[in-house]
Amino acid sequence: MSTSSRRSTPSRRSSHPAESSIEEFANRPLADIPEEIFKLRELSTSLRRRNDELNDTNHVSMRHNCQLAETNVRLATTVARQDAALQAQKSSRPALSLPHELLMIIFRYALPPPYQHDPSVAVGPRNSWLESIRTKKACALVCRGWTAPAAEVLYQDVVFRRMGQICALADTFRAANSFQTPGRALSGLVRSIRMDSCVVWAPCAKVVREDLELVLRQCTRLRSFSFHPHPSFPVFTWPSILRSDWGFNPSWVLDPTPGAVGGLLVERLVTGLQSLDLDLRVPLSESSFGSMMFMLSNAAHLTSLTLRRVSHLSVSKRELFPHIVLPQLTKLRIHLGHEVLSEYVSTRWQMPKLTSLMMVGCPIVPMTFLRAQGTKLTYLHFDDGWTDGTAVRLLYGANLLPRLHELCPVLEHLVLRITEGDYPALYVISPTLRYLDIISGTWFTIEQYRTLGLAPNSVVPNLQNVRLVMMPESTPYFPQICHPSLLLPNGTGPFTDFSHVPLPPDDDATSDGESTSDEEHAGNQDAAKKNEADSLEFTTGGIVYDFPLARLRQKSWLVTHDPQLDGYPRFLPASHPLLDDSEPDYVPSNEATASQDEASEDDSCSESDLSSGEEESDLEMDISNTDGPYDRDTVLRMFRAGLDSDYLFD
Repeated sequence: MSTSSRRSTPSRRSSHPAESSIEEFANRPLADIPEEIFKLRELSTSLRRRNDELNDTNHVSMRHNCQLAETNVRLATTVARQDAALQAQKSSRPALSLPHELLMIIFRYALPPPYQHDPSVAVGPRNSWLESIRTKKACALVCRGWTAPAAEVLYQDVVFRRMGQICALADTFRAANSFQTPGRALSGLVRSIRMDSCVVWAPCAKVVREDLELVLRQCTRLRSFSFHPHPSFPVFTWPSILRSDWGFNPSWVLDPTPGAVGGLLVERLVTGLQSLDLDLRVPLSESSFGSMMFMLSNAAHLTSLTLRRVSHLSVSKRELFPHIVLPQLTKLRIHLGHEVLSEYVSTRWQMPKLTSLMMVGCPIVPMTFLRAQGTKLTYLHFDDGWTDGTAVRLLYGANLLPRLHELCPVLEHLVLRITEGDYPALYVISPTLRYLDIISGTWFTIEQYRTLGLAPNSVVPNLQNVRLVMMPESTPYFPQICHPSLLLPNGTGPFTDFSHVPLPPDDDATSDGESTSDEEHAGNQDAAKKNEADSLEFTTGGIVYDFPLARLRQKSWLVTHDPQLDGYPRFLPASHPLLDDSEPDYVPSNEATASQDEASEDDSCSESDLSSGEEESDLEMDISNTDGPYDRDTVLRMFRAGLDSDYLFD
């Protein structure tokens, strides 16, 4: 038993040849030799298999090592080349290459703010809008690095002032579609489209309408659309009742047919249009009014809406029109000259986020409208002048001002139009009101400002400023631009202190008795000081703003036209150059510093300029003498020929 156990122990140890010694093999019986040989052969086979695997792995590793070595060599070469290029750039000091986003910010700050320019043709050739267009085009031509961001700024705001511009932009989109770059990439830059006094001639109407549809179809990222008709031409949907040589303002935006201008505008409202400005100086029928309301019923993203004057509105069944919900609308400017429209907006519209409201053409204060829409208003602007003092007291004093805390519980800025000379003591109850502006179209004086006052029982604990404001018609929201918080009165109250300015002489007191020469002299001195104080307030200090048709100067108590900047005759000497009635010849901005020799060269070219003008007049005669309709190539040819002689587009 002990012998077998001693023999079994070496047998178990034989399974580990590396641990066995020669003595152990010598003491083992011969019967174990075959078993050991079999195990050794299995082990040898396993080792050979493992050796083959290691050889394969070694070959793969060597191949990878060679590839890494080649990559390392190429990387070293690239690093050396890049380092050499950087060293060359440092030595040559080239112009800095700015990121696209930073260039966009620079270009936007290089242009005037939107309130400073008006693209209307009524402004004339010397306006900041044309200057900004020239600046945009110049930025795009500086270098290739600036082309892309400058083109984005150039195409961001599109204004159609002539029908040929619509066809030209559509032609640009078509040309881009025929190349590698898709036309939608260019049309995707357009964010705003404005049709301003864009008259369409009857023979060209079909082509212009098709091209306008193409533009709206491709500008899928449009955020703003405005339509301002020309006041001297009628507004029609289609010129079927016009002679072929007549022009008209197209009201195609009222056609909700899918694929038409109005239908495409509805698509843009659905996809993200945020600002809509419509001025339809045309009698609206029930169907046209319904089309407009259908359009607004799809305006889920609209944040700013302007509905200007409607000449006539004939609607009999208001209940048939849709219930309008504008969930994102914050700014509304609306002409409420029609009772039907006022009642419809008051009862069938929902604007839960409305904070800024400007109402025009209201015969009375629309109390129903304010009850329905005034709960979140912070800015309220009445652009109606009730000149009769009794009307002011009844409309403002009894209905509106004492009930501001009920109608507009969070109101901060109130703008009223009162055109009478002596302003009544306003009875206002509004715990949240901070700024009160009284606007008019006439000049103000310190003497008039002194007549302002609040009734003793007024409750306005947070009122900080009361101003007189002379409002330019071109910028309706200018009280928010010339914000009263920028310049507040120096004292503790909302009124500016003018106690240092002498009061005007009392005419009744001087007429009762005979005044001495000294009294007359003193009265004349006081009047001179008062006029001098007015002149200084109008022409010095404060903040100056450039608007399309005026320059305004903001003071703590006044916002008015600057007579020295605008050329108003008041306070200016007779010899002042601004009083010269002669109209200077138009000189483009790039030729303002031309020498006399250059001027003579321009005179020598007058015949060619005259011939180009004759060609344009011939084209206009062709329009008047031909029934049409014209094809697209003819319309484009006439538009491009007109550009050569139109001083508005130099």
